[in-house]
Amino acid sequence: MSKRAAHIADGVVTNIIVVDDDYDNSDPTVVALPDGSQVSFGWLYDGSNFTMTQDMITSTYNDLVASANNTISSLQASNDPALPTWQNYLAALQAMDLTANNPPQWPVRPSNTRR
Repeated sequence: MSKRAAHIADGVVTNIIVVDDDYDNSDPTVVALPDGSQVSFGWLYDGSNFTMTQDMITSTYNDLVASANNTISSLQASNDPALPTWQNYLAALQAMDLTANNPPQWPVRPSNTRR
């Protein structure tokens, strides 16, 4: 089996690679990622923690809000019963303090029940 790892250069994730499950982080420029990790290109690494830059947080937030607004518009147009779920998701996004956690704990995106 294998798992994902981050290649680090000057404290920045420059690549996501695959390593063997038994990889022991012996190379300080290759850090194994836990299952489900969202770490990606451009994240920062201080030797023990991965964080996003504020620009990345802002960009991700703006993308999530735009996507939610687009979905809500579509659901409103078709009077879809999933509308309240999406409105609650958007409200949760808009209530976030983007400086409180790094990386932010994004609300769970509703599944799109439209066919």
